[in-house]
Order: sequence, then C-alpha cells, then structure tokens
Amino acid sequence: MEKLLQQIVQLSGNQKDLDKLRKALNESKDKVLKNFQIIDGMIGQLEDSKHTLGKMFLLSMKGQSRSTNPEQYLVQLERFIPRATQNQVQIMPEWYSNCLTRMTQLAFDLKVPQRAVYPLQKGIPLLQTVPELITPSHSHFMLVCLYTRNYRAALPILENDVYDIDTKKLSITVKDVLLYYYYGGIIYGVLKRWRDATDFFEQAITVPGEALSAIVLESYKKYIFAHILAFGKAPSLPRYTSPVVVRLLKNLCKPYEEFAKAYDTHDMGQLDMCLATHNEIFEKDKNIGLAKQCAQSLIRRGIQRLTKTYIKLPLEQIAKEFNLKSAQQAEFYILDMIEKGEVFAKIDQQEGQVSFFDDPEPYNTSEMSEKLISKIKDVTNLTEKLQTLDEFIVTDLDYIRKTMDDDEEFEVQDSIVKDGVSDK
Repeated sequence: MEKLLQQIVQLSGNQKDLDKLRKALNESKDKVLKNFQIIDGMIGQLEDSKHTLGKMFLLSMKGQSRSTNPEQYLVQLERFIPRATQNQVQIMPEWYSNCLTRMTQLAFDLKVPQRAVYPLQKGIPLLQTVPELITPSHSHFMLVCLYTRNYRAALPILENDVYDIDTKKLSITVKDVLLYYYYGGIIYGVLKRWRDATDFFEQAITVPGEALSAIVLESYKKYIFAHILAFGKAPSLPRYTSPVVVRLLKNLCKPYEEFAKAYDTHDMGQLDMCLATHNEIFEKDKNIGLAKQCAQSLIRRGIQRLTKTYIKLPLEQIAKEFNLKSAQQAEFYILDMIEKGEVFAKIDQQEGQVSFFDDPEPYNTSEMSEKLISKIKDVTNLTEKLQTLDEFIVTDLDYIRKTMDDDEEFEVQDSIVKDGVSDK
C-alpha cells in the first residue's frame, strides 16, 4: 500500500504518467479492498486537485466498505468533489461518479441533504465532456434540490439542454434519465414555469421504451396539469411516443383524462363536478394542488375570453358564469389579474361592474425589440441543436439496422415496471 501511495504522488503529473497510474490503480483493487483500515491515512496524505485520480479511486473504493464511518466519509467527499481537476476526472469518470452517488446517499442517510447541494452543483460539470452530456448525478442533484427546497440552485443545470449520453464511461441507466426529467419537471412546476415543466414531463414520457415505468406514469399525471396551466388546454402526446406507453397511460390515468376533457369544455360546473368525483384519487397521488390550480386557471382564462366579447359586465354575472360564490370573489379574481397584467380593466364598485380595455402596450419600444431578438436567438440555437441530434440519430448504425428490419417483432409486456419511485 505504501508503494501505491508513492505511485499516486509520483505519477500525478503529465498525461502519460496518469495513464500509467490508472493502470496501476485498476490492478491494485483487490489489495485495497483487503486493507480498508489504512485507506483514510492514504487519503489524508493526498491533495484534492493535484492527486485527483488517486484520491477519487480511494474514495470510490472506500464506499464498498460497510464499516466506514458515515460522517467522516461524507466530510471527505464534500471536501474533495468541488476541488477535483477535470482532466484527471475524465481519465476514469466512473470513479468520480461513484463518489457523487455515495455522497448523495450519505447526505440522505444522515438527514443532511443540504450538504450535497454545493458539491453536486460543482461536480456535475467535471463529469461532462460536453455541456450536453447527461450524467447519473443529474437526477441526484434534482432530488437534493427538491428535498432542500433549493429550487434556484437547480436552474443552471436544468437550463443547460442535455441530449447526449455516454454509457461507456458512465454507468447511466434509463431510470437516471427518467428521474432527471421527472424531478426537473416538478422543480419547474414549483417555480410556476409551466411550459418548461410541460417540456420536462413530456421528455420523460417520450423516452423510447416498450413497457411503462412508474416514473413515466407519474410524469404523465403531472404532465396533464402542467400542460393545462401552460397552454389552457388538454395535451396531445407527440406522434413519436411509444404506442404501448400511450395505450397504458390512457387506461391507467382515466381520472386525469376525464379532468382534461372537462377542462376543454370551458364549463366550470362540469370541471368542479369532475374535481369532486376524483378528489380522493388526486389527493392520494399528491396532485390535488395542481388540480385546484387548473380550476382557478379556467376561471382566469374565462375572464380573459370575456374581454374579447364584452366592454362592460356586472360582477354578479361573472360570478354566475364561473360558479363563484359571490360578486366579491369575482372582484378578487379580476383585481389580481389586473395586478399581474393578465387583463386590462377598471372596476366600478358602486355599480358593481367591470369595464374592459385593450392592451395599452404598443409593442414598438426598444425593450420589446430586444426581447424579440432574444427569443429569435433562442429558437435558432434550439433548431441547430435539434438538427445536430437528428443527424446523429439517422447515422447511428444501431438505428439504421433497427429501421431496416421491418419484420422484427418485440415482445410487449402490458405491466408497469416498478422503479421504486415515491412521491417526494
């Protein structure tokens, strides 16, 4: 073991030496496993940045010991992870990924998930050879941010589009990808960014598969509500969604399908009745809050539609139109919408009437021009990324073989693959 420590110190310089060190470390795994008692002493003699390769190897191996002191191990990991150097991490990224995974597990086991936020935030970019690469730690980081309610910390990772996967260097699974999009959708929902939430849930649902997982099922339930809140109508899944998945989702989510259909009628009485009928199911799924927000959005969108038809309306009539308890409640909705710029109106409390006006924004200011240019750039960048991804897919040998073999049959299982996902 003393010889191994010397090798780590001596071979942590140039790339050629690091390759030798990687080979030496791989060959010493059995010896390290038999000498767990001296690993901490070796770790203490190494520098985080200078000896990253050797240190992440030892920390990764330490994670296999049941006799490890959890608090001490967590301290070692949270100190090392942010200080590691990327060029050494990329020599054996799986060891570094193991460190991130173990740190996440320890933080939850010790009931201190907040201690994992900063190391994961700094560690994920070190695992990425390109910004578009998704790693196993993406889903871990989203879960930590959810538990600690540190939603803003997740945004730099979420807003970086990922569509590349490297299964050779990182042991990433379909479950890792699904959970990243599921947790990410929830975070966007908490922040009321419903279009982004819709996109993330849709990504989870449309991941290729011939069976339905619990993650996809939960994503679809939230997807319906997020889409309604984002666009004011029930969603329609993309054509490339697996037919098997679509069929199973429709069968297993009938209360949600009925709610979406009731919303599309724009009839508040019908939606209230559907909500009352399925209230227990939505409560059990912990989606009742989303359902109630959708009901409120129907009222708000309905009031917006009235502005296109009427110049003036009694508050009593608006309350009756949307099954509200009183004119005062209608007034509350309109005042809130005026404050948020959703409608342009003036309330005459003496007459109990509301007058609607056109949008006063001329949309010809320099500020609006800058916003438009920014949106165009975003769309252009996204188009380029999609074209790149499309070219990658159509030139992939596995994809070509699959599409040429029209007679290949797949065995389809009409059962849910339990992923061990719980509402968090």
